[in-house]
Amino acid sequence: MDILMLYAIDNASDEMCNLLKEHKCIPTAPNRVLRHPSELVDRKGLLNSLFKEEDERFVILDLNTYSKPTRLTTLARLGMTTSKLSENLLIDRAKSIQNLASTCALCIRSMCTERKYTFAKWNICQTLPSGYTDSRRLQSDFYGLNAAYSLKSMKGFLKLLQIDDRCSAAQVLSKLEMYKSKYGLKEMNEDEVKLYVRLLKVLVSSMKFDNWEAASNVCLDESTVNSTETMHFTHDSISNEIAMALGINTKRKHKVEECSKDLYSQDFGQHEELLTRIKRILDGYPFDVCILKELLQNADDAKASEVHIVVDFNNHPTDDLFGEMKQGDDPTKTGQYGVGFNAVYHLTDVPSFLSRGQHVETGEVLCVFDPHCHYVSKASGRNPGRKYVNTKTLKEDHPNVFSCYHENLLMGTQGTIFRLPLRTEIFTKKSQISNRAVTEVAVHKLLQEFKRK
Repeated sequence: MDILMLYAIDNASDEMCNLLKEHKCIPTAPNRVLRHPSELVDRKGLLNSLFKEEDERFVILDLNTYSKPTRLTTLARLGMTTSKLSENLLIDRAKSIQNLASTCALCIRSMCTERKYTFAKWNICQTLPSGYTDSRRLQSDFYGLNAAYSLKSMKGFLKLLQIDDRCSAAQVLSKLEMYKSKYGLKEMNEDEVKLYVRLLKVLVSSMKFDNWEAASNVCLDESTVNSTETMHFTHDSISNEIAMALGINTKRKHKVEECSKDLYSQDFGQHEELLTRIKRILDGYPFDVCILKELLQNADDAKASEVHIVVDFNNHPTDDLFGEMKQGDDPTKTGQYGVGFNAVYHLTDVPSFLSRGQHVETGEVLCVFDPHCHYVSKASGRNPGRKYVNTKTLKEDHPNVFSCYHENLLMGTQGTIFRLPLRTEIFTKKSQISNRAVTEVAVHKLLQEFKRK
């Protein structure tokens, strides 16, 4: 048999190599147990100290047969372990160490520390994707155990080798910082990019446990949205799933946030308090003509020369809006408009206004109030609204947001348009301000009463 196998090794064509890989055909010392080439370990390799002769992993020590240098080179090409442990061999060694530890603790430590790459010096985390990284690149190695399920149950072995239950975000970020220091603005090669993306996947997993501040200076590219000079985009290798998990915005959302800022200059507090406060204010303003009188008074205080009330019962397009639905000054004191402005919450849950003129720093501004923090991206209990200051840029990608203000019809070079989308039956189901739907009949009745007075 040896003559046949030695001939096959010495004349290993591609077809012969595939056959040798598929079968247990290589005899090992000391009992000639047959092994796949991938189950063999190089007797002179970096990992030899992890194995003993009786483990049946070394080829027979005979320079005239399998230990001939040229044949060892061929066996290494066929999968024999030389310097990196496969997952199967890692599990095999873990089991042997665990068994040895039950009888001799000193033996197990010597088995781990005699080898040239000491286990305890590795930064090993169970949450990392499987694979081994070159220590010359990262200075500290990761070995992933996600696919090595048998190892995860060996708590004593993991503790002995100082393997963490998981990698913290700080650990992964320290490795990512190495890339930043090494490359700066230089381009990474393909292998480095792949490794970097894998680390990002680990970071996503770590973020489930650690507090994490979302990235804000990059975004996902979208062909349907125009770019700005300040935008930076993620690499093509980073999937949308990873990017979104890291808090990276789409180009659309990034652009909206870039063109907006907080509506209030100071924190107000929890939005539950705001909703309660608005409801209390509404108790002092019954659902009647007083609502329109308050708006008229605010216009007079602002020295408006004329006021138009426009009734629009059309349904407007809902595509190309600013973003998905989400969860200072006192928001119930709306600056020059006064507390009485809150009477509009009898009609709507999301009042807004578009203002234009010399009094506006950027020429035009759109302000949206969202006490529920449901309808405006970035709205929060501490800042329940948003001020969109760069409306010219936003109109390029979000025309449907502005079309419902009818600004070309109602406003020239200056003025303010308030928009009060009526609270319909659909919105009453989730409104914490009022469960009263505002119908067309109710609006016409309100206007008739206002005309009489």
